[in-house]
Amino acid sequence: METAEANSGCSGEEFRSFLAVESLNVSVAAGVLLHHLIGSNHKDECYIGDKSTDALE
Repeated sequence: METAEANSGCSGEEFRSFLAVESLNVSVAAGVLLHHLIGSNHKDECYIGDKSTDALE
């Protein structure tokens, strides 16, 4: 029979692994969100810049 300590040690290791993966997922999601927000702002600025250039011509 396995002891409760052996079971909790194994599950503790699995839990740490799970937390590491979840931390990575959160970091990637935050990076994707920032990239999307910065990309959206950049496209809007370029579009406005192009519009104002056309208006001046």
